[in-house]
Amino acid sequence: MDGARHVSLQDRLAPDNRPSGFDYLRLTLALLIVVDHSIIVCLGSKAQYALFSGIARPLMAGLVPMFFALSGFLVASSLERSRSIVTFVSLRLLRIFPALAIDTLLCALCLGPLLTEQSLTSYFLSVNFHQYFLNMLGDVHFYLPGVFTKNPSTAVNAQLWTIPFELKCYLVLTIMAVVGLHRRRAWFIMAAVVVTMATAVYTTFHSFRALDVWPLLVPTFLFGVGLYLYRDRIEWSVRMVVVAVPVTIALLFQTSSLMICAALPLAYVTIWLGLLRPARVRLIRSGDYSYPIFLYSFPIQQTLFTLMPFARIWWVNLVFATPLAFVCAALSWHFVEKPAQEGRRYIFAFENLFAAPNAQHSCTPLQRLWIGFIRRRRRV
Repeated sequence: MDGARHVSLQDRLAPDNRPSGFDYLRLTLALLIVVDHSIIVCLGSKAQYALFSGIARPLMAGLVPMFFALSGFLVASSLERSRSIVTFVSLRLLRIFPALAIDTLLCALCLGPLLTEQSLTSYFLSVNFHQYFLNMLGDVHFYLPGVFTKNPSTAVNAQLWTIPFELKCYLVLTIMAVVGLHRRRAWFIMAAVVVTMATAVYTTFHSFRALDVWPLLVPTFLFGVGLYLYRDRIEWSVRMVVVAVPVTIALLFQTSSLMICAALPLAYVTIWLGLLRPARVRLIRSGDYSYPIFLYSFPIQQTLFTLMPFARIWWVNLVFATPLAFVCAALSWHFVEKPAQEGRRYIFAFENLFAAPNAQHSCTPLQRLWIGFIRRRRRV
């Protein structure tokens, strides 16, 4: 590599726009979250609080925000390729909800009836049972009647707390795209800074616990988007990441709104790692298992704790839960998520139908409005 030439993020994305680093990073983050969950499942929230209050805080506090920064960068690429906002939103829903729906159904209709301490009549008539299905719509409910009530954590799917924040990120990005901020990148960065400052102000005047990392999520997502928008201008630099890492660690040690300042350097470190290009091993080539591991691991760990007394030691639970989570993730990817992605061709076909030159002659006014929107976007 020519030392005099700066390598940009865009240079690292080329030529295929799919560096293998993102695949490894997603999987690594998902597995580290499983480690964190083993503490919650076996030792409870007090142990997790102690972990977040100690030397491991930067690592634990940075895991989910790194997922959001990575998502922002990759979702911005999806937005750029989409001809319309309708297409973009449809692709996002297609990626999130099939696996989430199956996870919800399996927990409510299979796991719950097998493990509940209540009668099946009481279980199926319970309000908590009915509300649990709202998880499929992003309205998160953690508990099923009589399930895991004697465990240190009584939640069935505690990790779903991130889903509403992910949907909020997509909503914020969609609104910004509708008004055209994704094509005016300086304005987009200004908007991201405003959102970050507003979040900092909000957390300043509200209770803030050591466990709370939610204030970082939307800002890191938006800065991930911003890094993509400025990918041709921002350098992919070892020197920059060497500076960003200690700054991020120092800020993540904070348990006040100052922690939110970690959003930008954390996003840069995340994207820098994602743009590495190690060779893809067979596991990485076979599918994207990070999301289903994230979804299925917690109920698996809870079930192991309930049924296997020797799996109540956190590292034993982790050893047994990890391969089971991989099996469920592989089944989910190959039989749910990957087939669901075939729906993209129908979205694109529908889009192409209305983008055709003579499509407007036989369309309703609403369809003609969408056609015009698509054509304007294509010209841009």
